[in-house]
Amino acid sequence: MIAKRGTTRSAGGKLRRSGAAAMEFAICSPLIFLILLGLWEVGRITEVQNVVWNSAREGARDASMGQANLQAVASNLLIYLRVLNRRPSATATRPA
Repeated sequence: MIAKRGTTRSAGGKLRRSGAAAMEFAICSPLIFLILLGLWEVGRITEVQNVVWNSAREGARDASMGQANLQAVASNLLIYLRVLNRRPSATATRPA
């Protein structure tokens, strides 16, 4: 039987495939990397969406509490967003 290119026979007569694992890794690693990158991006999108929803809720809450000055509401909203920007996660409590 003729051995295919890249294969050799060992002393026991079994075929060895030299470099097969390296080729499989080279083919599969970009796909795995893209899947992981996509998961990372979905997580970031979810975090940003959460921040936007929470900031809108906080702004509406401040406006409904009787603050007639919209500049104060906008200022409180910016403070809320700045505090969230410094924290590692978007699930933060209301700033003092």
